[in-house]
Amino acid sequence: RDNLTEFIGAGITLSPDVNIKPLIPQKGDRLLICSDGVYNALSEEELIYCLSADAATAAMGMESAIIEKAIPIQDNATAIVLEFR
Repeated sequence: RDNLTEFIGAGITLSPDVNIKPLIPQKGDRLLICSDGVYNALSEEELIYCLSADAATAAMGMESAIIEKAIPIQDNATAIVLEFR
């Protein structure tokens, strides 16, 4: 947290973190991939609330919640919500 551990460029080979056990999604599961601008701005409860909607609405809900907070030094906020059907 709060440290740059890897980046793309400068000819450096990335070694991404991986799970020991594979992620096997079930129908109806959602996967959130987001930047620190999202997970530092919203609580776990707020994320769960947003993710209770469909994927597109969930992403818009996160954006609205972050904007509503008007955090003075808000980082960029990037979120991808994948919905498994």
